[in-house]
Amino acid sequence: LNIGFQQAIRNQCDYVVFHDIDMLPIDVDYSYSDVPIHLATGFTNSDREIFDTYFGGVTLFPVDLFVILGSVISKLLLVYNLHLKRSTFRLKT
Repeated sequence: LNIGFQQAIRNQCDYVVFHDIDMLPIDVDYSYSDVPIHLATGFTNSDREIFDTYFGGVTLFPVDLFVILGSVISKLLLVYNLHLKRSTFRLKT
């Protein structure tokens, strides 16, 4: 995931599609979108059911938005990990 995304940035791609190997959409439009799009609406080779609330499997993201999301997620994880370490320290003392 990270290596592919880094390659997309190097190649100055406008968007990326993260694709699970076990989800093969039957009829999908891989054209650019300025918002994230869930593309795994009809697929073969899987026993999984897809519901309206599912967002994954085959997902298109604009590169600039994915960079912003990655930054926000990294900051949230950092805060969460710091909180978890502080909580664990308090439990041990």
